[in-house]
Amino acid sequence: MNFAKGILESRKQHYKHLAKLLRPIPLQVPTKIELMPGNTIKVTLFDANHCPGSVMFLVEGDGKAILYTGDIRGKATITQSYKHDSRSVFLLTISLAESWWVQSLIRNPVLIPYTMGDRRLDTIYFDTTFATKSDIHQVFPSKAEGIRELLSKIKGYPEDTIFYLRSWTFGYEDVWLALSAALGTKVGCVDPH
Repeated sequence: MNFAKGILESRKQHYKHLAKLLRPIPLQVPTKIELMPGNTIKVTLFDANHCPGSVMFLVEGDGKAILYTGDIRGKATITQSYKHDSRSVFLLTISLAESWWVQSLIRNPVLIPYTMGDRRLDTIYFDTTFATKSDIHQVFPSKAEGIRELLSKIKGYPEDTIFYLRSWTFGYEDVWLALSAALGTKVGCVDPH
């Protein structure tokens, strides 16, 4: 590293200094976290169906509930609103290509009070990377549809063709596994650095 010259690259990841601050928590298990003496919140992680390891956070405390989605594959719409005990209650429907994932959320014991309308989310934070004012109804294919399309294109080439598929970030692991299985071949990954 050379901060004076603006070089901020490090080949090794150094996180040891964070070991006392960070601790892993399990998926789908409400976990109490003490923010300060006498002040705790409950945090539950849910699979976000994005890239391996991506999660959504349900944070509950002081009678409030916040859902932070991070990156998810989907769009959210309010499907119904009604009055309950003189306050508006909104039912949130997440419509996704991967309906199995939506069903897993709806049936999750931790989320049932929210999906049944007994409790409400006070705030929902969505990742809006691809939200644009010019195309608010932009539709993305499901993972399965994207992999199917890639496979159909690859199968259009001679069998001895070598493909170099660049991925600029994590999240393509499902694609590589599907290609390997469908084509009956090994898939190699190369670190360009």
